[in-house]
Formats: sequence, structure tokens, C-alpha cells
Amino acid sequence: MEQLFRKFAPLCAMVMKPNGGSVEFLGTAFAVHTEGYLITAAHVIKGQEQIVISPATNATGYQAAAQKLRAIAAPVQQLDEANDLALLKFSEPVQLKLPTNLFGDANMAGPGTPIMHLGYPFGTSGSLMLVMRSGHLAAKVETAQGIKQLYVEGIAYSGAAGGPLIDVAQGRIIGVINNQIGLVPKSTGADNDFKLPVLTELTFAAPINAVAALLDDLQSS
Repeated sequence: MEQLFRKFAPLCAMVMKPNGGSVEFLGTAFAVHTEGYLITAAHVIKGQEQIVISPATNATGYQAAAQKLRAIAAPVQQLDEANDLALLKFSEPVQLKLPTNLFGDANMAGPGTPIMHLGYPFGTSGSLMLVMRSGHLAAKVETAQGIKQLYVEGIAYSGAAGGPLIDVAQGRIIGVINNQIGLVPKSTGADNDFKLPVLTELTFAAPINAVAALLDDLQSS
């Protein structure tokens, strides 16, 4: 796990929006192309006029304080709201060194596959804390509209949306974390059957195959 964290942590970045003389945290993104392209979840940047990215800090050591943020503009290049994906690009040259064989194939990963995911769950609250969580692929579904989703055991907090989902055995990215499934009603058993909200223990992700399609569309246009 530590080796995989060291491999993928440098790809991760914080997604923010300018707010006066400061910035406001929105979510997580990660680099997908050496020419400065990053992917995040579409809902993270929806409705924002300007997006800035803070490239990864030294995530393998003690992590930096929030005032050390370096923000670079990253306009939206492609938007796929059906799969909840947004492709961004740095507006200035940035040195990106990506591992070879970055993407895996989500279609080949089945329930029970060991996974890990990375993200900034707490934003700029306290420190730039890139967090790793692990678990397994719980299920794969396809909606009536043909949208494929991966369901992952464990909660990914909202700030981690847009982070990479990694197949541990293959050491490749197979998805993009969207968010936790949310609250579901649970009966109290009382006569009035009042239902309490309960946080599910599942998170969903868009298959990385949809990201590859976005990059192909960009290169062919």
C-alpha cells in the first residue's frame, strides 16, 4: 500500500475557487496526461466561473500548512455530466511526470477486488491532508441510461470527490471517486414508524474507461 501511495500521491491536487484574496476548497483532482490535463468530478466544479488547482505537496512526509498553497488556473476542457467527470488543464506549463500504464480497465475488475483511493477529505481545514483509504470493490452497476458505476466499500468524504480509485493488485487507476451514496431512511421500529437517516457504507466511482474516452475525444477534435 505504501508503495502505491508514493506512486499516485504526486498526481493528486486540490481543486479550489478564488474567494477574494484567498481560495475556497472544492474537492480533489488528479493528473491524467503529461500536457497538464487533470480529471475531477463534474459536480465538484459545477457552476464555478474560475477553477484553480494546487499541485500536490510532499504527501509522503509531514504535510504542509494551508498557507503554503500555490494556486494555478485550470479551465474546464471537457465536461461529462452523465458520468460526473470534468477534464481540466493547467493554464501555464507544469512539469507532470506520470507513471507508465497509468490506467487499468474497470471492466476487468470484479466485486471483491482490493482497492484504495486518495483524496483531500478535509480541504484546507488545518492542513493539506492527502488521505488514503482502502477496501474492496463491492459491486458494479449499469443504469437504464447505460451509465456504468463502481460501488466501493467504505465512505469517501465529500472533499475526496474527484480522487483516483486504484486497483491494488494491478497498481493502476480504475475509477474516479464521486461521493458517498448518502443517507438512507431506517425505521426506528416505533408505532409511528419515524425513520432516521443513516449514512451508508458505500461510495461510488466513475469507471476510468470514461476518462480515457474524454481524452480520446479531445485528441481527435
